[in-house]
Amino acid sequence: INAGEAFRFSFTVPDTFDIITPETMKFNRPVSTNGSDKFTIYTGIPFVIAHRDPDPLRNFACRREIVVGVSPVQSAEILTPFVRITPGERFVLRLQSISREPYRGNVAVGDSVVREARIPVTLRRNDSARLDTLPLAWRDSVTDGDHVIALRIGKGKPVGSFTARKFPALADTSRPVGLLTGLIDSPVEEALRRLHIPFRLLDGSFNDTSAALLRTILIDRDAFALRPDAGGASEAIASWVRAGGHCVMLRQSPRGAEENPLTGNAGFGAPRVIAPEASVVADPSSPLLSHPNLLSGPDWRDWIISRAQSPVMVTRDSNPVIHCRDQSTGAPLIVSVTMGRGTLTAVALDLGPQLQIVHPGACRLLANLMSY
Repeated sequence: INAGEAFRFSFTVPDTFDIITPETMKFNRPVSTNGSDKFTIYTGIPFVIAHRDPDPLRNFACRREIVVGVSPVQSAEILTPFVRITPGERFVLRLQSISREPYRGNVAVGDSVVREARIPVTLRRNDSARLDTLPLAWRDSVTDGDHVIALRIGKGKPVGSFTARKFPALADTSRPVGLLTGLIDSPVEEALRRLHIPFRLLDGSFNDTSAALLRTILIDRDAFALRPDAGGASEAIASWVRAGGHCVMLRQSPRGAEENPLTGNAGFGAPRVIAPEASVVADPSSPLLSHPNLLSGPDWRDWIISRAQSPVMVTRDSNPVIHCRDQSTGAPLIVSVTMGRGTLTAVALDLGPQLQIVHPGACRLLANLMSY
């Protein structure tokens, strides 16, 4: 570095450094744009300092590394990557500050599909975070299909995007649905809201009196295992069904379903994943698959994760009505059985992931289940 203590020279940092390297430097990518697990772009440049001095006692060599890195002022995590183009829809995101300096600005959307909307945001310090909800208002004459909408922070370039889907889906909204769920931000709950189906959240205090005005009771996936108080409601729900009600039950874990009056009539078998692209054989005479929405081929395409994760299991003496089954194995996927004067419908289809991506076919199927 220096020729010796007698020959020191001053060093001024230039405005711009030129990095000359024979290799391509590897950078990771920020979470706000590419979904990686790091907020920064950085790389290390190792180098060795070797000093030779006229006095051998002053000779030395050491290894150092310069870390070259950048990061955005804030990161935006989109929590609703798919929404439906329908009145009352909303967009949810999580903002996190990465800078030491406070940030004040706004989050905005607006293009040919969605009307201009913005909300002010303040991030006070490094690592502070906040959750924001942005109501969405749609422009007239938006065509059916998928529309990608950019998210902007401040006046800069878009920092992310989400997909808005427009499709027809009819639903009976005359009477509320009762929903028993143990999931936070349940996809089923969001789907009911997007279909404009009124619903009430049920708990262990459910009884026949509170069910008087309900059209259907929907038991979310694994509700009996996730809700310690759900077992107390199962007998009241079973009594309500026997009196003429209709209950739709999504797949339940064996834990929490023991000696349950509902799963005893229509339960679910051992885990057996059916691929999402697996063909489905539907009963053409089933009103569940034709009212108020007629389900067809496209409604069963482009599913994700799985078609189902275990089949419905029923006894022959329960006189089951099989609405659809897996084509390759014959496993029942939607089955209705009679309980007294009412009906229990067990659904083995993996609806949760499909409702998270606002799949049109899954949304129409849910609407049909609530109207059956």
